[in-house]
Amino acid sequence: MLSVVKVRFFLVLLALSLLAVPTLAAAQNQPVSADVDDPAYRAAAEKFIDDLVRDAIRDLADAKVPEEKRFSAFERIYTNSFDIERISRFALARYWNIATPAERQEFLALFKESSMQMYRSRLKSYRGQSMRVTGSRLDGSGQHVLVSAEIIDPASSNPVAIEWRVVRTGNTLRVGDIAVEGISLGLTLRSEYAAVIEKNGGRVAGLLNELRVKNAASNAPTIETKAN
Repeated sequence: MLSVVKVRFFLVLLALSLLAVPTLAAAQNQPVSADVDDPAYRAAAEKFIDDLVRDAIRDLADAKVPEEKRFSAFERIYTNSFDIERISRFALARYWNIATPAERQEFLALFKESSMQMYRSRLKSYRGQSMRVTGSRLDGSGQHVLVSAEIIDPASSNPVAIEWRVVRTGNTLRVGDIAVEGISLGLTLRSEYAAVIEKNGGRVAGLLNELRVKNAASNAPTIETKAN
C-alpha cells in the first residue's frame, strides 16, 4: 500500500516543475490580511495550488524540454515552494530536540537531497495526469489552509484524492505537507525515520548514515555493460 501511495504522490509532484512561485499577496493582488480565517486567505491558497499544478503540467507536456532541464527547474520550484525545514523537522519529530546543531544541519541537507533523488526517479512517469481543486478549509489549529483536489489519470476511471497543506511564511505561500488518499507524506516519513533511529539505539546519527548511503547510491553513475 505504501509503495502505491508514494507512486501517486510523486506523480503529483511532477506537476511542480516549470513555473514561478506566487506569493499570497500576488495571488490576491492586495495586502495580506492578518486574519488567517479570512475567506480571501483560503481563496488565495486554492489559487496558489491550482496555478502551481496547471501551469506546470502545461510545461511538462512539452516533450521538447530536455529531462535535465525539467529536473533542474523542479529542484528550484521544490526549494522555493515547499517549506522544507518545516517538513523535515516534523518528520524527525522528537528526535529533532536531541539532535546536535551539526546533526540538524546535515539532516536538512540530506533530507532535501534524498527527496530530490526520489523525484528524479519519477520524472519519466508523467503520463498526462491532471488535477482539479475541489475546495479548502482551515486545519484544526486554524493556522493553515488544507486545499482539497483530485488527480485525474487518463489510465484510470477513479480520481485520486489529494490534500495540500498550505502554510504562510511572511507573504509567501508554501506547501507544508501533502496527503494522498488520506495518507500524509509527513507522517509516513516520521514513521520511517523513527524506525531507523530506534534500530540504531535511538541515535540520529544512525539515520544520517543511512541517508548518506542512500544518497550516494542514487548519485552513483550507472555502468552499462555489453555482452561480447
